[in-house]
Amino acid sequence: GLGGGILLAGRIVLRIFQRQMRLRGFNLRRLIIVGSSEMTERLTRRLADNPWTGLVVAASFSAEETVAPDFTALLARIRAGNIDQVWIAVPLKEEERIHQVQHALRHTTVYIRYVPDISSFSLLNHSVSDIAGLPVINLSSSGMDSLDRLAKTVEDKLLALLIVFL
Repeated sequence: GLGGGILLAGRIVLRIFQRQMRLRGFNLRRLIIVGSSEMTERLTRRLADNPWTGLVVAASFSAEETVAPDFTALLARIRAGNIDQVWIAVPLKEEERIHQVQHALRHTTVYIRYVPDISSFSLLNHSVSDIAGLPVINLSSSGMDSLDRLAKTVEDKLLALLIVFL
């Protein structure tokens, strides 16, 4: 009722205020991207094009430059201050690299996020789902759920009947 409407209006006003503050340089979260140069450039460009997210790329490290187990430059940049997150953006096949970076950052307070580089896959109608708390990447989907499929089947049968009788 009325309480829900007031709550919704308050949330909308808060989001608009937060967006305006971020566009003015407040409430920003600074992050470092560790990944392939192509993926790092793509993420940096995407975040720069969407300042409302409040995410600013403070630095990036090529996954090739960050030689394990020496992550000295990465750790020094984090300790230099104001880094909130580290995004690891390497292909899925580089699982060992992901573990190395994660292990190197174990004594820091930054959020560590993994941005999978799935550009090598042929994707058709891909999306990410949350199933039972697990992130699931749909590599290919029809885009139709069971109700949509039923409607399409009925439509196909009716059109087939119509064509046969005409």
